[in-house]
Amino acid sequence: MRAREAGRPASVLLGSASADRRPTWAQIGIARLAALGFVGRIATTATHRLLERACAMEELTPEIERVPAGGSLRSAPDEVWLVANCGPRDYVGIADGDVYWAGWCDQPPPDPRARHLADFDADSVFAYLMQRLDRFPPERVERLARGPWKQVDHLLSGYESQFSLFVQEAIQKKKFHLACAASDDPSALYWMWGSDLMEQAKNKPAEAADGLLAEALDKLRRGYDPAKAYSMGLKEMLQALRMRAKYRTDGDADALYQEADALAATAAKRHKLDADKLGLWAETLAEWASRSSEGAQEKLARAVALYEEAIKLAPQNAHFRAHLGEMLQRSGRHAEARAVFQKMGGAQSKGWLARYELGLNCLKQARSQTASDPEPAVAEAAEHFEAALAGAPDRAADILCDWGSALGELATSRHGDVAERLFSASFEKLQAAAQVNPHFHRPYKNWSGFLLHQAHHRSAEGAALLRAEAREKCLKANQIKPGCSLYDLACIAAAEGDFEEVRSRLEAALEAGTLPPVSHMETDADLAAVRIEPWFLDFIARLRLKPSR
Repeated sequence: MRAREAGRPASVLLGSASADRRPTWAQIGIARLAALGFVGRIATTATHRLLERACAMEELTPEIERVPAGGSLRSAPDEVWLVANCGPRDYVGIADGDVYWAGWCDQPPPDPRARHLADFDADSVFAYLMQRLDRFPPERVERLARGPWKQVDHLLSGYESQFSLFVQEAIQKKKFHLACAASDDPSALYWMWGSDLMEQAKNKPAEAADGLLAEALDKLRRGYDPAKAYSMGLKEMLQALRMRAKYRTDGDADALYQEADALAATAAKRHKLDADKLGLWAETLAEWASRSSEGAQEKLARAVALYEEAIKLAPQNAHFRAHLGEMLQRSGRHAEARAVFQKMGGAQSKGWLARYELGLNCLKQARSQTASDPEPAVAEAAEHFEAALAGAPDRAADILCDWGSALGELATSRHGDVAERLFSASFEKLQAAAQVNPHFHRPYKNWSGFLLHQAHHRSAEGAALLRAEAREKCLKANQIKPGCSLYDLACIAAAEGDFEEVRSRLEAALEAGTLPPVSHMETDADLAAVRIEPWFLDFIARLRLKPSR
């Protein structure tokens, strides 16, 4: 082709699509010539799904320009165009360059500048070009048939049969962009592609994870079919939306949770959701309630109703009951939560979980009753936690950490000697958790928070010692899980008057994706010293304006 010889690939304009469900030689030829570098720009007046699939078979996903019939294309003076299958009704004007026209054999080109290839139609001109370039038949077809190229029907059928094989190969190699382009029904492939991106995001730093999840959601939305949501897609959509919400600021997170809620509600109207999807929907609402105080109780009430419905479908599922009890506790319905946890004790295989939840329930209920003596609740909780440890020794680090954290939370609701005794008990359990699993960051992170709380109620000298100990615990947590305690270190620096460190720690936490919601930072007493600093106001403004991808 003259354009290729001159160093510039040719451009192609393909007219109306064939009604045939199998690819045409024109589509195969364009894809082959593009892969070889002879065709650089592709435009069409109709959607050519089979052209996209043929390009995918050549491991190409080119941008195919869609031009309405009767429109025009911008063209460079040295551009060479091959126009095929365009009749007078769907011809597109080409402003500049050389034009070669292969329409239907008996129809001259509407453009008087065009050179009429009178003996060719779209299929024959591309077959001819491939033949002259010694690229016909294409390699995939040649592997199927060694006969003369004129056996068009036989070769086309062979090429068509290669689509499914190619898609399978592309999936195995995780080349999902090619698999989707080559498939005649890519919705399930988009679902697989999105799921793969979600998996990749799990072990990435915050910014990289956020980008991967944005891409995963794009693929999942393309493949999502509400009519099939009960069987495929809804679970992954809810998971991806929740995962991405963790990396977004308040307004963006609300929009993602709202989308998840709307998808689940729409799917539930179409089909009866199974217990797992009801549970996932409830988890989404519970997470949303923890991120946004507006309407939190209404979201928790809906989560309770969904867990109750899930338990009717899966009465043996102890985790649903545990989550139901947790939602009731968060709603302040402690007696109902306790009844749920007591019922769980009947399931022997998960009896430890019931005792664990009952232990948490005792301490959380005591925290809400600030005028009462906490010692009876602490003693009862200890019995439950000890039983949980005996029933699940492999989960000792988690149980001890949560036991110690619940004691610490209870201590923050008390004063004087009572608070000190509770803090001491809390630190004992957190230390035990760290000894059981030295690579567990949560005991150190939670411990530092309680030390910082204690510092608020001490003299200057005592507060300085507690902040130093809190810093030590934060650094240890950060060593185990990088980035997890950067915000806490910023709070310690604020109390010590080191505003430059506060600023650098907050920026680092933003980079790591471990900042709490903006609404929390705006009211956190630990950051009161910097709240009117111009750089802090600018930081908060940047967070609010941070765009979604």
